[in-house]
Amino acid sequence: MKEFTFEHTYKFNEDEYAELFKITWPMSWPIRPTIKKIIMIAVCISLFFSKYTIGIGILLLVIIIFYFRLPKSSMWVNKKNFREIRYLQYKITYGINEKQYWIKSKLFEATATWKNLKIYKERLGWLLLISDGIPTVCLPIKKLKKNNIYDDVTKLCKKHGEKDNHTDE
Repeated sequence: MKEFTFEHTYKFNEDEYAELFKITWPMSWPIRPTIKKIIMIAVCISLFFSKYTIGIGILLLVIIIFYFRLPKSSMWVNKKNFREIRYLQYKITYGINEKQYWIKSKLFEATATWKNLKIYKERLGWLLLISDGIPTVCLPIKKLKKNNIYDDVTKLCKKHGEKDNHTDE
């Protein structure tokens, strides 16, 4: 693998941060979300017509409401976290090379080798590197491609981490 170094400095705003880190679901259905909701609720309501299945219907309805509300609730939590995490209030430099990745801000620096990568995912134009003991490293995919290192970076990700394929519904 060729040697490379890439750094990107960025300051997220509250809405960008909340959207980037909101909960997404691994289940992807080939139908529109509105139709999916209607089908799920119709199944629950159909269980209300028998005294033997009404309990199951109520339980399923509660689960479905939780399923559809959780991503919106996570936005509120992410916004709260953004306001409380001090280093997010400053510009952050995210960097990578063929041996490690790092994050630097006015308040701290953290570095991890590729062996520490647990999960990587592409979301909203960002490549997110998630590990234990270091905040998520956010790399803009367009700039990685522009610098001709996107393929090298994704090879390192595939070698050391697990891809998160959750959908963006």
